[in-house]
Amino acid sequence: MPLETEKPTDTSIFYTLKSSDRKIFIGFECENKDDEEFVKDDIFKYRDLQLGVTYLLKPSEKVLSFVTLATGSIDLKDLKLDLPVSERPTKMPAILIGRLATTKDQYRRGHGSKMIALAVKLALEMSEKIGARVLLVHARNDPKIIAFYVKNGFEPCYSQRVGRDVIPMYLDLLA
Repeated sequence: MPLETEKPTDTSIFYTLKSSDRKIFIGFECENKDDEEFVKDDIFKYRDLQLGVTYLLKPSEKVLSFVTLATGSIDLKDLKLDLPVSERPTKMPAILIGRLATTKDQYRRGHGSKMIALAVKLALEMSEKIGARVLLVHARNDPKIIAFYVKNGFEPCYSQRVGRDVIPMYLDLLA
């Protein structure tokens, strides 16, 4: 079933992953082997166990990009948010980008940013129903990846990146 987005285009259609979609990922190659292994070994398990919902950018029979969303939380002390509540929670509820990947042949064509825009739209809708203040991602500690998320409105939780495999980053849904 196609999803409407705030930035629809004539050539890009978003779909929610279904069990019957197993064949559409045959030959899916991306920049990161962990993401390829997720597609090969886990993407349908996550769907079936309701650990995450995957949305596809699929204008034809080929998947160009995908994002998997789930719920999560982050320590409030790691966020640069000022909350006007007397009893501050220690954890902030979040919508989590579990995975985001684009095929190698479509890399750097804006598909990842389209998936972020879709994730933001869905996170805003979900936050009205379940209460979540931020969209969270654990980005690989790679300058290009960090720059991609910063370009898309995310803020790193830590300025110190040395020795970290991933950098938690967030986008304030109320900003």
